[in-house]
Amino acid sequence: MSKAIFILGMHRSGTSAQARVLNLLGVELGSRLMAAASDNERGFWEHEGAVQIHEDLLRQLGHSWCDGTPLPAGWMETEAARDAQMQLATIIDLDFLSAPLWGIKDPRMSLLFPLWLPLLKERGIEPLCVVAWRNPLEVAGSLQKRDQLPQETALLCWLAYTIESLHH
Repeated sequence: MSKAIFILGMHRSGTSAQARVLNLLGVELGSRLMAAASDNERGFWEHEGAVQIHEDLLRQLGHSWCDGTPLPAGWMETEAARDAQMQLATIIDLDFLSAPLWGIKDPRMSLLFPLWLPLLKERGIEPLCVVAWRNPLEVAGSLQKRDQLPQETALLCWLAYTIESLHH
C-alpha cells in the first residue's frame, strides 16, 4: 500500500518549509510545482494543478482562501465538488500512483481535504497528515504584510484552517 502525506495548515504557517523537508527526506511532491516568488523565495512546494483545482472549487462555492467562514452545508455533493474530484483523481493517477510515498501541500487543502479521501480509498492509498502550527499573531502579521489582510480576518482564517485541519 502506498502512502500519501498531506501537509495541512494556514497560509504563512510553515507549510512550505514542512513540504520541503519531507521532500528532502524522500517524499515525492510531483513535477509540476509552483515557482518561487518574492513572498516565498525558497519555493511554495505546491502542486500547481491541485492549487488551481482547489482555487476554482472555492470560487464556485462562493469562497476564497481568506474567507474564514465555513463552507456551505452539503458542499461535497455539489457538481463543482464532483468535477474537482475527477480532476484530482487525474493528478493522483498521472503524478503519484506509482510512488510508494508521496506528498501534497496546499493550505486550501485544510478546508478541502474530504475531497481527497474517497480517491485515496479507491486506490488503496493510506493518507497521513502533518499539520503546521504557527502562532496565530505571527501568521496574521505575515498576512498583513503580504496581502494587507486585516488582523481580524487573518485570525478568523487561521482559526478556520486550524479547526478544519485538526477535524480532518
